[in-house]
Amino acid sequence: MMIARRRSAVSILLTALVVLLCSAPRLAVAQSATKAIVLAWDGMVPAFVRDLLRQGKLPNLGTLIDGGVFADDVKPEFPP
Repeated sequence: MMIARRRSAVSILLTALVVLLCSAPRLAVAQSATKAIVLAWDGMVPAFVRDLLRQGKLPNLGTLIDGGVFADDVKPEFPP
């Protein structure tokens, strides 16, 4: 009789554990952070770079710009 009660109790506990584990919210899967490249070219003249891009002399920079963003009106944070 005692063995039957133990088996019953263990069975109930295991069932409760399975139910709790199945109903618990899933742990968040680690997500990689969004990566960005910020390229700042000190002293660069935007018109000159646009001309070089048009001439095909800066193909790698052109590829980066085509896949991202190009800003030529950026103001310095600490003006002289």
